[in-house]
Amino acid sequence: EWVAFVAQRRDENFKKVSATNRERASNPTYAYKKGRLGYARLEEKILDETKSDATSLPPHVLWKEARVGKDGTVRDDVQHIYDECETLSQSISTAEDQENRSVLSRALNVPEYPGRVRGKGHGCTPTSLYKNPRRRNPSNQEVMETLQALQAQV
Repeated sequence: EWVAFVAQRRDENFKKVSATNRERASNPTYAYKKGRLGYARLEEKILDETKSDATSLPPHVLWKEARVGKDGTVRDDVQHIYDECETLSQSISTAEDQENRSVLSRALNVPEYPGRVRGKGHGCTPTSLYKNPRRRNPSNQEVMETLQALQAQV
């Protein structure tokens, strides 16, 4: 396994992809400033400090707090995105927010990837966050009942 691992890492295609990804990640537009804290522990910390009864924070609030420096300063571009999120969150209904792009994705003007919730950290999925029940296919009995109802209407 080790020999295969080393051979993969020495492959020219892997080196090209790795160099491209390293370059892309080297200069983020909105850098994360909380080190190894992570979104989940940051959220717990904020809720503990504010002694809030809320169980979670909106993703754009966490996103902004994750980009505040140690000295408490917020860059102007981060504050601008946060303000835009605040205005968008007041104008967009929650159902529309869940079905389409999130408020944060709209403010950043970036595409939302399937199965990802921006501003909530790794492992958080739309299903786990919004508690949407999975859609299931109707049973044969339900299909037959619908068919009979439609035939009765005709």
